[in-house]
Amino acid sequence: REMALKHLNKTQAGDLVVYDRGYPAVWFYKYHILKNVDFCMRIVKSSNIVKAFLESGKYSDIVDFPCTEKSLRRCRKDKISTESLRLRLVRVDLPSGEPEVLVSSLTDLKAYPTSVFANLY
Repeated sequence: REMALKHLNKTQAGDLVVYDRGYPAVWFYKYHILKNVDFCMRIVKSSNIVKAFLESGKYSDIVDFPCTEKSLRRCRKDKISTESLRLRLVRVDLPSGEPEVLVSSLTDLKAYPTSVFANLY
């Protein structure tokens, strides 16, 4: 994430950065929001938020992401907000039938319909 944060400094407002797994963290999302840079990244299915989303059967939902203890420490250290973020979860079914879950700052459902996310991966 630290290297990705350095790369984030090369982006401009309005950009969309696509990440693979291993990057999701609320503090990391917040840096994108501060720069007005959108993101979409794969997220592991083991968190309670993602489990609840998958169990809902929905393919897209806007959910609150509170800071974990680790993100709280990082946000306080970096003097950025510790408030939760409203982000979008999107389910994409792989050809194998297995669901993949993406987290994104693209929360406008009309401008970014669920169908556009499958093409990102």
